Amino acid sequence: MCFDQILERKKVRSQYSRGEVQAASHLTPLPALSFSVSSVHLRSSLLLKVSVAPARIFLTVALLCGRADIPLSRAALLEKFRVCYLLKKRMRLEKCWFCSSPIYPGHGIQFVRNDATIFRFCRSKCHKNFKMKRNPRKVKWTKAYRRLHGKDMTKDSTFEFERWRHRPHKYDRNVTEDTLKAIKKIDKIRMDRESRHIARRHQGKKAKEFREAKKELDQSISLVKAPSVLKEDPSLTLPKLKVKVVPSQSEQDRMEE
Repeated sequence: MCFDQILERKKVRSQYSRGEVQAASHLTPLPALSFSVSSVHLRSSLLLKVSVAPARIFLTVALLCGRADIPLSRAALLEKFRVCYLLKKRMRLEKCWFCSSPIYPGHGIQFVRNDATIFRFCRSKCHKNFKMKRNPRKVKWTKAYRRLHGKDMTKDSTFEFERWRHRPHKYDRNVTEDTLKAIKKIDKIRMDRESRHIARRHQGKKAKEFREAKKELDQSISLVKAPSVLKEDPSLTLPKLKVKVVPSQSEQDRMEE
């Protein structure tokens, strides 16, 4: 019995849904890996432990079912476990619901509402703002606010490479190597474009400050007196006073010592 037939059985409950398994086959394929499969029979489940020799990654998939002895051929396992490995080949990075920051495994706070909606938060600060029912688009330090007000780059061709595409691809070693090289290049291009976007956004700041200072000077020119006028009319300036400084008792004691 192959992996697809096992998932179709009503009694089987896998920790991965059919949509996740299908989506995993559309990710970038990896080089050929040698799997060593060892099965451990339990009373109510079959625990399949797969070790990937080159990457030293251990993947454990539990197929819960009514019977413990499921007839699985080694060829079917090696063929279908590539899908499961692609599901776990990278860390699953979630996004914070409030500030859109990445949440790494083992971090963050998760809140599940009674309608099964999941809210993930990167820290208690975001969780408190969520409980206060604040809008992320109106809080200045969130990424939603920065994108809405044009502070961060939102429209660029480099973002198209990160989209999830449900298209199956046949494994090709050359395509995989080119993809890994392209990831670094695309990341560098996106960082350069983001820095140019920020520099372009800050470009008119000095001119704006100059215009505001000139406007304030034009409106309040009557308050400004020329230095020559101050010299001619001494009543416009405050008289200089000589203040006699008397040392305190503690300072005198210190000087005597």
